[in-house]
Amino acid sequence: MRNESTPRMRTGSMESIFRASKSMASLRLGPGSNGLPDALTTGVGCRTQQRERHTMSEKNISVRAREVRGFSVIEMCVALTISLIMMGIAVPVMRQTTQRYRLDGAVSSVTGAIRTTRYQALMKGYRYRLTITPSTKQYQLSSMIPPATTYTNVGSAIPITANDVTISALTTLEFRPNGQVSAIAGATNLNITYANVTKTIAVSTYGNVTVTP
Repeated sequence: MRNESTPRMRTGSMESIFRASKSMASLRLGPGSNGLPDALTTGVGCRTQQRERHTMSEKNISVRAREVRGFSVIEMCVALTISLIMMGIAVPVMRQTTQRYRLDGAVSSVTGAIRTTRYQALMKGYRYRLTITPSTKQYQLSSMIPPATTYTNVGSAIPITANDVTISALTTLEFRPNGQVSAIAGATNLNITYANVTKTIAVSTYGNVTVTP
């Protein structure tokens, strides 16, 4: 009896030891490790994360390099060509605009003087004269205040323009208190030219001023 019970006890103790060792092994490996230890699984994950970070950093560097990229030679040549074409179009237009502005300024100065002198004769009730001198590009206003019988200058001569304009002839216009206008020297038509462009100022008998073209 003693001899039969002893082997059974030994067999039971061996089975319990095998089960305990198996449970300890499962605890060390951990769940979801596919039979690999926890330290090895953690190392593989860290290396994968490092590779992903390195790839992202390379992508960021390439994007920044594209953002700070300069102009190519072809792009600079195209931009320079377009700029030269625009300048070639703009320069003649600006020149013509400047010439027209200078001519219009001279014409406006003369027509303004004519209208102002006529208004002074109507308002004051005595005669005025306006003398336009081409050589100096100036006009001089004079008046004859009764009982005087000669004209005296009113102020000093006023420049018409500082630009290189051409006035057709020495002209003296006389303005009477009744509004009539007559040419004492020259004619009631006056030409002003600048850069081969001419405008004609015409004064009617009663002081109506027209400019053509």
